[in-house]
Amino acid sequence: MTSEGRFPGFQTQADPVPMLRTPVISFDLTRRQRELPESDPSWDTTGGAADQEAVTPTLVRPPTLVETDVDASLDLDESGDDLLEDARANIAEGNYALAAAQLEEFLDTCPDHPEARYLLAYCHYCLGGAGQMEALRILRPLRDEPLDGALRASVDELRSELRRVLTPAELHAFAAAERSDPRAAAGRIRAYIELAPEEPAPPYLLAESLARMGELEQALSVAESGAQETEGDRSALRAFARELRLRVMRPLVAEAVAALRHGGYARARRSLRSLDPRWRETDVLRDFDAFLTRLLNSRHDVNRPLPAPRVPEERAEDLYSLIAEDDGRQAAELLGDGQLAAAEQRLARALHLVPRFAWLNFLYAYSLYLQGHEPDRAVAAAEIAVRDPSLTQASDLLQAVREMREALAINPLVAEYVEALEAVRGEITSEQIGTLEERLKRLRTRLARLRQQSLSRRGAEVLDQLAVAIDRQLAAVADATAVRDLYDRYDALMRPHQSGLRTLSDATVLAQGLNALATTAGATRRRLTGPEAAKPLDALVKHVSRRLEEIKKVRASLEVGALVQRFNRAAERQQTLHAGQRDALHDLLRNAPDALDDLLRNAPDALQNLYSPHEVSQEFAEIARTAQRLKQTVKGRREQQLLRQMLQAIDRFQR
Repeated sequence: MTSEGRFPGFQTQADPVPMLRTPVISFDLTRRQRELPESDPSWDTTGGAADQEAVTPTLVRPPTLVETDVDASLDLDESGDDLLEDARANIAEGNYALAAAQLEEFLDTCPDHPEARYLLAYCHYCLGGAGQMEALRILRPLRDEPLDGALRASVDELRSELRRVLTPAELHAFAAAERSDPRAAAGRIRAYIELAPEEPAPPYLLAESLARMGELEQALSVAESGAQETEGDRSALRAFARELRLRVMRPLVAEAVAALRHGGYARARRSLRSLDPRWRETDVLRDFDAFLTRLLNSRHDVNRPLPAPRVPEERAEDLYSLIAEDDGRQAAELLGDGQLAAAEQRLARALHLVPRFAWLNFLYAYSLYLQGHEPDRAVAAAEIAVRDPSLTQASDLLQAVREMREALAINPLVAEYVEALEAVRGEITSEQIGTLEERLKRLRTRLARLRQQSLSRRGAEVLDQLAVAIDRQLAAVADATAVRDLYDRYDALMRPHQSGLRTLSDATVLAQGLNALATTAGATRRRLTGPEAAKPLDALVKHVSRRLEEIKKVRASLEVGALVQRFNRAAERQQTLHAGQRDALHDLLRNAPDALDDLLRNAPDALQNLYSPHEVSQEFAEIARTAQRLKQTVKGRREQQLLRQMLQAIDRFQR
């Protein structure tokens, strides 16, 4: 039985370890999310007539509650004063048409009378229809005129109510007209903005329409004015004005940006200073100039990435947009066309100039994600992008690239684990098992380093499964190696005796070695971690047990043979003392087996020493005792026969 350098019973069956999946995401890059924000969804531009009817006037403060003293400087005759009093009375009674006629007649004489103008607007408001727009027109100058407290409150309340009623209809009319005649629609909404400058929706929609028509500077003027005049939340208008301003300025600073790209910082500054003061004095161009000055003073190496500008984050974003927004647009087009590598290269060059630009980092991370490489760079870029709240999908991208990084780090380990096991098939050699053990240990080291990183719950679970699988396989390798070593030890013990055991000493030494091997095999059996290695080890133990039984038989035969030789030597000595017993000895020898005859033929021709009869007698007695003992243990028929004959001969000699 031999292992022949192989690993009996060892099997490589990979424990199932799943691979991580990279999430599939896609983004619409046809337009940048933060550029030209969409209008507030609460600005309903889709309503029709039914919607307009739903906006019903609510009764504002009755004019009778407004106590307004007629300006003492007004020179009113008795009839004028009567007209105003009559109008007040008619309003109180709900006769708004009559009151309106009286107020118009009164205003022909006193056109600037504030209360009369307010009361006339109130009458138009109550009469409804087209008169409500006229009411707003009448009240528009009063918005900016100084009025006493009560009248100011009434004017403001009525204007607020009129805007609430009229604005939805105007927005709807604008949206309907813009589809067919955008310029006419712009003229109408511009007129309404003059009457109701507090409303944020009309200037936003007008600026948006002008931008679509390519009239960016007009759109910017409308957005900037609206951001100053409107009431309530102006954030959308301000953001829109900010983006429009950058759009208008990009062509103006193109020469300066080109100089910056090539390290011509002084030339870039000169180009900025040549611009109209209207643009030169904006925050973004002042920041640009300061940035260029810093690069000049520090003698910045053009081959190194540019440092971050020392300005607040939002202003830095504007400066970055001014410099590299076009790079982002062109990269987005390349991504849309599937030219991923070209997009990555363009973005990498642009990020050399604007390394903290959120939008370009978003695109760069997305390009790397689509190509499935450079996961660390993709995560770093996405972490920058997610800082811009306007990039609403940046958090999804960051999650995706983090999962991609985990997959690219963990999946190769799983694949290498499976590949290492698949490389060991059939009759496994020592070289194969050594290579497998080395690969598994390297994998375990890499896995330990990876576990030190921040991992998702799923990533940690896969690594745990892989670690358990690797440890189990290494334990199996250790088991197989231990069993193989025992097989090799058995082979080493048996190799010198392939032609059989020749001496009693050989049998003793071999039996001792096999007993020690059996003891070691029992201890190894208790340490095994799996059943695969136990089967060949049990087979080896059984084989060793059989060998030991065989050695017992061989040993007994060798002991009998050695005793026969001892007997022959004693018999030869006896011949010198009892020549008369020679015939009896010859009878014994003639009846002995051939092996015994050979031994006698090889005996010395003459004894070198002479022994006394007493010594020879003692020798025969010792031989007899040994023969009696062997008869109790020796099982072989031939050996038993020899022992009987020997004892009979000794008995005759001693008689």
